[in-house]
Amino acid sequence: MTHLPPAAGWYPDPEHSNQQRYWDGANWTEHVHALSPQQAASSPPAQAASPATTRPRRGWIVWVAAGAVVLLGIIATGVWGVTQFASGSFGGAFGASSKVKLSEADFYQRELKNLRASLPEVNVALEQPSMSGGVRVSPGYTAAARTYVEDVIADVEQEGQTEFDTLDDAESYAYSTLGADISERTSGLLYGGIGTDLATTGFPQDPAVVALEQQIAAQPVTAGADGSYREAAESLAALVGSTITTDQAAAGCGADVPDPNGIETLAFVCLGTEEGWGLITYTPAGMQRVNEPSFVNTMRHEIAHKLIYVQCGEQVGQTWAEEYGEGVTNSYAAIYLGADREELANSGRADPAYIMNETTDAKARAIHESDLACFDGDTLPDQ
Repeated sequence: MTHLPPAAGWYPDPEHSNQQRYWDGANWTEHVHALSPQQAASSPPAQAASPATTRPRRGWIVWVAAGAVVLLGIIATGVWGVTQFASGSFGGAFGASSKVKLSEADFYQRELKNLRASLPEVNVALEQPSMSGGVRVSPGYTAAARTYVEDVIADVEQEGQTEFDTLDDAESYAYSTLGADISERTSGLLYGGIGTDLATTGFPQDPAVVALEQQIAAQPVTAGADGSYREAAESLAALVGSTITTDQAAAGCGADVPDPNGIETLAFVCLGTEEGWGLITYTPAGMQRVNEPSFVNTMRHEIAHKLIYVQCGEQVGQTWAEEYGEGVTNSYAAIYLGADREELANSGRADPAYIMNETTDAKARAIHESDLACFDGDTLPDQ
């Protein structure tokens, strides 16, 4: 009868009962795998389950001519004895291999940790958008993107229960396949959801923002006890978490730069800076109108800038914004914030960038109804 050494695999360590050691088919290796207390208690005795009681043990094999008996010489420890082979004690031990779950692989754990860290932060109404660099940032989109990533995490956690023959196999799969799958499913979220259903799903202005817009539109324009409209403008600014300042550099985007055409700027907002998010800066020219109702109209225009930024983020730097962004902002203020359209039109006649028309009205409505309008570049809705 011919008896060959057991196949390569994990077996009880003959020297340490609380772990397994890898047998390469000829010799013990230095690779070990710790057992849990429960596994150690249920593991068969090392003498009965191991290829050798100590390591290393070497045997010798003499191969005779084809068809002849193979003579197997064994060091006299009795481990490779006829009795044990005949009784089948090796068959059960070496027939069962120790499986490794994908979740035990280091690369799997790193990928899952990074995936959890990539969960988009859902913007609370009127907070500065947490994503930048041209990424789609509307509250509706970030909430949907977060749910999407949570679903991917659930799938990855379930896949982590997949078993492999060795830890190396699990590591290889996690590195070559799992990592690529995660990247393919999530990288498009940075570009408006490309590759997902989110790419063609438009999200309207956040309901909390819409409620504030309605409150701003209903706010009466009345002078204070001192005859100025600053108090009325301040109350509107407070509704969107802002205050008025006359410090030209406080918002973090530098002092107001004079218009090359000689047109005076009345106020401005710096929405891309942490300091500027809560400030609406009035210039000296703007403060000269503090005793006029137009002072409040200017505030509604600047608030419109802020609300468009909540919906579009840095996409307000698109070509449409460069060419007629101020006109779209005027339209937004008139349609949604109760600004005096005629007064805005009069102010806009001094600068073509502020002119309102059917096109700017359509763009303002499109932005309000769908954040996808922020990505249209220089394409405006048909008039």
